[in-house]
Amino acid sequence: AYGGGNTSAGVAGPDGKIIPYPEGLDSAGRKAFANHVAITNADVATGKLTESQSKDQLFGTQMELAERNIKGIEGEGKSLFGKIASGLPLGNYAQSKDYQRYVQAKNSFITALLRKESGAAIGKEEFERRDREMFPQPGDDAANMRQKAELRNVAIDGMKKGAGPGYKSPTTQPGAVRKYNPATGTIE
Repeated sequence: AYGGGNTSAGVAGPDGKIIPYPEGLDSAGRKAFANHVAITNADVATGKLTESQSKDQLFGTQMELAERNIKGIEGEGKSLFGKIASGLPLGNYAQSKDYQRYVQAKNSFITALLRKESGAAIGKEEFERRDREMFPQPGDDAANMRQKAELRNVAIDGMKKGAGPGYKSPTTQPGAVRKYNPATGTIE
């Protein structure tokens, strides 16, 4: 089998560790198993993702970018004035630019997390619960804010792990503008 590191005990997986042959396989079954693992190894080497890994990559990237955008303005979540103004018509006019950026990044993070968890429609109550659990609220102390930041980082790490070994963190900086490059056919 190609790239299999084939032994009598099993075959080498994408991480180099031996995957034991399932019990009861004859030589043809072992060969088919080794070929399947070789195909998986090739997929991993070329960066091919499963559907689940692809979604985790997308949501993880969205969450990482949101968390980057929140850094330095996290305290905006504690703004009672901003919270009250959010419920008013034309509330953005009464909110600071940093509060607006904070809310956008927070909403992006929560949407990515809940889209992964629910797969479709996101209920208002569920969204608000995650907001209270994971993001600063008026009256939160420093310890509570650290705990919420840690919870967000755990959620990001979970997405990264779900995306598999080929996960790539976003490389753009907050506010960076990317453009289409016709010479390469890619967005840079």
